[in-house]
Amino acid sequence: METKRMMAAWGGPERDVLAILPGYPTPDFSGVPLNESGELVAYELLDGAEEPTGEIVGVEIVGFLEFDEWDEIPDLPVRWSINDGPAESPKEALRILQGQLRARARLAHAS
Repeated sequence: METKRMMAAWGGPERDVLAILPGYPTPDFSGVPLNESGELVAYELLDGAEEPTGEIVGVEIVGFLEFDEWDEIPDLPVRWSINDGPAESPKEALRILQGQLRARARLAHAS
């Protein structure tokens, strides 16, 4: 199974929005909501005519620290290595990152 190197951008506990983006070179992509609230968005690869290909190359999650709608994230035939972390299924890679960011948020809140 192919491993994609991904980058995470997180606004911090005060602006709890996580974006997982493809590593370099960054392809052209557009956002497609995956749930009714619009708080989970898939980034779909665009072809040369700027039309969506259906290939998901990242996600954006609003309220990531409390996110628990894992079934809304499609199963993808790739592994993600987020910020040079372990190569896991996208859902598992996101769960690992969520645990790390929750710990970071607790430390920031305690100081």
